[in-house]
Order: sequence, then structure tokens, then C-alpha cells
Amino acid sequence: MAVVRELPSKFVCRHPLMAVVRRLESMNWQLEPNESIEERIARDSYESLTEAERTYHAIWWLLFVAYGPGLLDYFNNTEPSRIDIALNGLAAIQADGMKSMVQEALDTLPADYFSHSTGSRNDSLPQSAVDTVYEFETRFTDCVYPKEELARFVEIYDNHFCGPRTKLELWNSMTKRGADTAPKFTVKVFDRDAAAVKDRPHSSRSCPNCDYPSPDYRPSCKACGYPHGRG
Repeated sequence: MAVVRELPSKFVCRHPLMAVVRRLESMNWQLEPNESIEERIARDSYESLTEAERTYHAIWWLLFVAYGPGLLDYFNNTEPSRIDIALNGLAAIQADGMKSMVQEALDTLPADYFSHSTGSRNDSLPQSAVDTVYEFETRFTDCVYPKEELARFVEIYDNHFCGPRTKLELWNSMTKRGADTAPKFTVKVFDRDAAAVKDRPHSSRSCPNCDYPSPDYRPSCKACGYPHGRG
């Protein structure tokens, strides 16, 4: 198991973490690392993750929720053990300002806060605590987003990331465990035959997995999601 240590130096979006992917392309990464970790969880279980994967996953979740619903939502729906992993992870990547804001926000919560059930911890939270956490949340999100530090973390612990790295590896992994890889259409029901008639004039090849006449401009098959690349 990897021993997570502090990085040797400080590295001073669509989703901002896509910058991690661009930096890691030379290491054969096409996926954002957490997408790989989520597939590992779905395929193998959370318990199978390496320490480095758990650390990255915990930091990713903290950032995702803090920049979205906010820190109160994060505390309300995250177990203390996972919060500890995130705090240790922020220290490991030397995001000390962010760690300080989260810790100070935690310190304002009532002593029995985490004894309440997940999802209901904020129900009886004093307004004074809510206001204080909001203040720390604002200061947290004002910090420089640690995309470079996260990319460096993945570089250092490269051999401890055990999930898929390319779109094809992800597709194969999902297919093997029986997951639905077909693209999701929210506006209309996908009619394969009718769509094929429209797409065939724009296709110079068929999908190697399902034989759908996938248009040359698409990087993945409209019918099965196979990542065949653009024509």
C-alpha cells in the first residue's frame, strides 16, 4: 500500500480537474483520474482502492461538493473518516490554506454533529454555525484551485492508480461488468434504425462493436458508446 507523503515542492473549467488530464496525457491518461477510481469502486469495491486512490477520491469529492452545494452539504453527507482522508490529502498536496478553512469550519460544528444520521445533521444546526461555515466556505473557494498539485500527486503515485486510464479501457471495464454504456438521450427516445438512415451519409466506417454507421465527427458510437475515435 502506498504511503502518502507531502510533495517535495509547492506547485503554484469545464471542470477544473480536466487540466489534470491534459498534464497526464503523456502517461496514457485520457480519463480524469476520479472517473477511473469511480469505475474501480463500481467494479471492485471501495475497499479495494489503494491509499493513493482513496486520497485522490476524497480530495475530489470535497472539491466537487464545496464548489457546488457547499461545505455544509459536504459535512452533512460525508462520513468523518472520509473527511479525515480529505484533510490528510490536502496536507499531502500542500493545499494548506484549503485544509485550514475546512478544519476551522469543522471546529464550529456542535460536538454531537456527526452523531446524527447522514443527511439530517444540518436540521438543528444553529444559525450562527451556518453563517460561520458559509464564511469559511467562501474563503475556501477563494483559494487557488489545486489542479497542478493533484496532477503532481498522480504522477508521484502513478503505479498506485489501478483503474482504467483510456476511454476504451473504461468502456471495456463497464461492458465486462454489465453496465450500460450507451449514450443517454434526454430529449427524445433513440430510434436506432431511423438515426442510422440519417447518419449513414456522414459515416465512412461502422462501429467495430455494434456495426452502427457512426458519423465521422463523433468520437464514440451513438448506439453503444464504443470509443472508436473520429473518422
